[in-house]
Amino acid sequence: MGEINMITVNNLSKNYHNKKILDQISFSVKKKEIFGIMGNSGSGKSTLLRCINGLIPFEEGQVVVSGTDISALNNREMNEFRSHIGMIFQNFSLVERLNVFENIALPLKIKKISKSVIKEKVERITQLINIEDKLYAYPHQLSGGQKQRVAIARALVTEPELILSDEATSALDPETTASILTLYEKLNHELGVTFMVVSHEMNVLKLISHRVMEIRNGKAINLSDPLTQYKQKRLLSMSKEWPNQPRIQLLLFVDLEAQSNVINQLIIEDNSLIVMATQSTKFKYKTLSEFEIEIAFEHYLDIKNILELNHIEWAVNYE
Repeated sequence: MGEINMITVNNLSKNYHNKKILDQISFSVKKKEIFGIMGNSGSGKSTLLRCINGLIPFEEGQVVVSGTDISALNNREMNEFRSHIGMIFQNFSLVERLNVFENIALPLKIKKISKSVIKEKVERITQLINIEDKLYAYPHQLSGGQKQRVAIARALVTEPELILSDEATSALDPETTASILTLYEKLNHELGVTFMVVSHEMNVLKLISHRVMEIRNGKAINLSDPLTQYKQKRLLSMSKEWPNQPRIQLLLFVDLEAQSNVINQLIIEDNSLIVMATQSTKFKYKTLSEFEIEIAFEHYLDIKNILELNHIEWAVNYE
């Protein structure tokens, strides 16, 4: 038998007040994957998360998490099921009257775990995410990034296989956001935790996600890796018309490591080549170099051959 997906969603639909929020959505999330969900405000991203962890019912479809069909669970089974899923929210959801230790320990206290085990688990998880020096501080004494780390520690303390993160970095500054994303990657790599990360910012998702699914008008679209999505959108934005002029502009996508070598090859072929603009975009596994060149039309076929030999994608950048 093949490996069971962490999450399998089949034809999921959810209505609010006769308005369809989710419309026949189907997808799967692999174990140990960081899976991004992209969409504008009100697109149904958070509703999808709440359907997956059983917080709200849905009208149609099936949600299977780690082999369990959540529609078949009774109330007791559903509570037990939720205790094995970590949730991280945008507003941290910390209890202000409890210190950091007590906030993190709360899920374990609810499960009536012994004090000695709670102490060991909390101390271990806070060391892992570098907030062990804040154990007895209160939420009002913490920065936004520290509060989010406490929320992450609380989600992790029950040792879940799956964490659902709902816009967890949208209220944070860029530097703090980067540190939280680095932490997600560390937890995914070292503990094998599966993450489902909701955000309206592709700049966040492209840095950590193995795959991203966009939700638009309640439907799931564009399920692929972030690098492929980015290139497809850029290429589709280019004109399909062919220019009737002596010089043309091309948009090229090149691995950063190969950029200098490719440009040198092109310049040798056409010494009138002009590099007009370059930019680099970082993704999970590689940095993409995107640059525009202007060449003489008479050299186009030779340039095209070089691009094909180097497996480089390009488009005519012509208005």
